[in-house]
Amino acid sequence: MEGLSLHTVHSHRCALPANQYERTETSSQNRPYTGKNTGGARHRAVSGPKHRAVTRRTPLRTTALVGVLAGSLGAGLVGVTASPAAAAVPAAAKLSGATSVTTGSRATLHAIGTVDGKPAAYKSFSLQYQSSKGWRTVSTKKARPSGQLEWTVTIGGTSNWRVVLFVNGTQKTLSPNHHVKAKSSGSAVVKAASRQAGKPYRFGAAGPNSFDCSGLTQYVFKQFGKSLPHSATKQARYGRSVSKSAKQPGDLILFGSGSYYSHAAIYAGGNYMWDASTAGQPVAKRKIWSNTYVVRRLV
Repeated sequence: MEGLSLHTVHSHRCALPANQYERTETSSQNRPYTGKNTGGARHRAVSGPKHRAVTRRTPLRTTALVGVLAGSLGAGLVGVTASPAAAAVPAAAKLSGATSVTTGSRATLHAIGTVDGKPAAYKSFSLQYQSSKGWRTVSTKKARPSGQLEWTVTIGGTSNWRVVLFVNGTQKTLSPNHHVKAKSSGSAVVKAASRQAGKPYRFGAAGPNSFDCSGLTQYVFKQFGKSLPHSATKQARYGRSVSKSAKQPGDLILFGSGSYYSHAAIYAGGNYMWDASTAGQPVAKRKIWSNTYVVRRLV
């Protein structure tokens, strides 16, 4: 500040000598300077016309602190502006492929994406399907330079599918849902079992001309790519467990419990089954005769 002579400011409180003045003002009165100390204070002569010097005490420490604070506040305010939120980048994704397949079969789903009007080259995509507990991610892959990629997946049931395109570290884009209907192949299993109708029961036989119970189920499921052992107890370890209330035509039924099962059959629907029952009884469609059984789904 003009008219101030700034000196070093000490960090501890101290008093300046009474004879130290930092600001000198002159009056406009043209009076001779006497050189006398008025009021016990010393005066500083100023150059130029003779004027009476009028002084005012301004402790340096207070003045300097005010100057420092003012400068700091001013510097802190200069150039401070609010950062605008980053604008979203235009992006789009699409999933296509089969819309109707047989349960348990494999299908290829195709994804394509664009970012800011250009192919989403090398961007990450996640393939997801909708389950009863929400969306589940199958896998995440990077697109080719064309912004395209594919997945070959096993369709376990009717569901919605989608892809998530990761545009950048904070932005992602979802494709519209792609609905895939899974047709149960259980009806085909039932039909294959029905073609064995009338063939005789023979213990230890597994077709094609005669069967025992687990031999019939082994023979039928083999036509659908499922290799089962020739034992009802061992067949109970295959496929996935299904509740009795949720059983569907084509499911494997095993009579017994725990570690031992005595009979195997194929559920035909309506509380009926196809089986090779016992000696003297040919392969036939029969009513389920016991409630002590488990259900396994293989297709």
